[in-house]
Amino acid sequence: MSSSPKITFFSQNPERHRELIDYLKNRMGQIQTACSLELQEKTDLILIEAIFPFSRIYKFLKRLQANQSTACIILMGPDLDASRVSAFLQAGVFDYLKIPFPLKCLRKTIHKGLKNRESLLKILDLSKELEIANKALSEERDQLKQWNNDLSQLYTLNQTLSASLHIDEVVQSFMKQIEKVASYDIAMLYLRRWSEVYFEADRSKWGSFIDQETEQTRQEGIQFIKTKQSIFRPIIRDEGREIRVPLQVGANKVGLLRLLHLPNVLAIAPTHSVSRNDTHPNNGFHADNHFSNYQLKLLSMIAPPLSIAIRNAEMYRQVEDLAVKDALTGVLNRRAFSSILEREFMRADRYRTPLALMVIDLDHFKDVNDNYGHLAGDQVLQEMALLFKKSLRDIDVLIRYGGEEFVVILPGTNLQKSLVVAKRIKDRVEAAVFYGEESIKMTVSIGLADTPGPEINSPEALFRQADQALYVAKEKGRNRIMAPARSESPWEMLAMEEKGAA
Repeated sequence: MSSSPKITFFSQNPERHRELIDYLKNRMGQIQTACSLELQEKTDLILIEAIFPFSRIYKFLKRLQANQSTACIILMGPDLDASRVSAFLQAGVFDYLKIPFPLKCLRKTIHKGLKNRESLLKILDLSKELEIANKALSEERDQLKQWNNDLSQLYTLNQTLSASLHIDEVVQSFMKQIEKVASYDIAMLYLRRWSEVYFEADRSKWGSFIDQETEQTRQEGIQFIKTKQSIFRPIIRDEGREIRVPLQVGANKVGLLRLLHLPNVLAIAPTHSVSRNDTHPNNGFHADNHFSNYQLKLLSMIAPPLSIAIRNAEMYRQVEDLAVKDALTGVLNRRAFSSILEREFMRADRYRTPLALMVIDLDHFKDVNDNYGHLAGDQVLQEMALLFKKSLRDIDVLIRYGGEEFVVILPGTNLQKSLVVAKRIKDRVEAAVFYGEESIKMTVSIGLADTPGPEINSPEALFRQADQALYVAKEKGRNRIMAPARSESPWEMLAMEEKGAA
């Protein structure tokens, strides 16, 4: 994005705002004015004086949404009732500034809105790149389908790789299918994006070799990524006992695949039976244990779709990271909550370990926005999220659930231990001051629940119980920790003892 954004200012009487127009022109560059709500050309920022009729502004915002406009929209005007401000925000407005306001405040709001727009454009660009990559993968698949019928296994593998955009699923699918094309003793796959080596081998049989070969694959993969020389084709090494397959899309190197036959296979582990299909025409347990030129050719055909699948997974991970992160606080957002809670709930149920859930609400947060402005409220949320993260373990998951409400997933933690964490957070919030010189004081209300527990048979039930506990905490005066009472432990009383001043 250029350093001088295009700004369009809609006002029925722009000359009344000459000071504002000159201020923005001197500090931010291009600005044009319009007396009617009609957008003539593409713009980066739209500033609207809210003296136009509400219906006209609302219809204009809806037209922008229909045209998929990415412009940042800021409204300014007299004090409006909350329902109208809410309608504007839902229709795509970034912020509403009540007149009068300092011009510096407008400038800060504009900079923040443009930064938010840059994040949106980045997500859109990544999504577009992902669509192009998927289209390229589809074209590769169609070409492969037209090839010789003897290459049906390669087509099946290509279909499998294109079925997922998650790297673990891509690797798992590939490892399951590759042996149908070229038998091996150990398969090692180094991936640049994750700096990790995946392997497929019988550890009970090749344990002494796996660790050694994993480290060697890592070093050779790093060297392959760093070198300026591009190697486009697989090569056979070590007198035919290894095939090395470079994985790259154009000049972009994504990883390195190594397939190994170990020498003297039957002598190394005579007590173990051969687990692979001995009738396979390219079986690695034949007397010579060498890879053939035919296998080399097949792997040359496997490399492009595997490389594209890995590259797609890399791009998808980037899109996912942007999509599930809260742009304001940097923590995970509500979109990520359900899948993570379901995963941790299933893990706790499978391994019979406890799992606690904490729902946190910032007390009287609306007063911060009303008294200090939305920018102050945003900064309080950022500082609060940082305080929460410093109070949690690395394995705990902090999520901004919405507005001023946060959720914390605590794996391996029961109700009693979660109280310790909740009290630590509550005490630190009470002791902290927020928003710099303004020294805003805050408190929080916290609801807790854990599994296994009565009536907790699903992730949704766990959340409902914690949310209900939060509701009780707020009903009883806020600034306290509440959790469901337990028959043998008067938990509600214990939680009441931890309360602060309302």
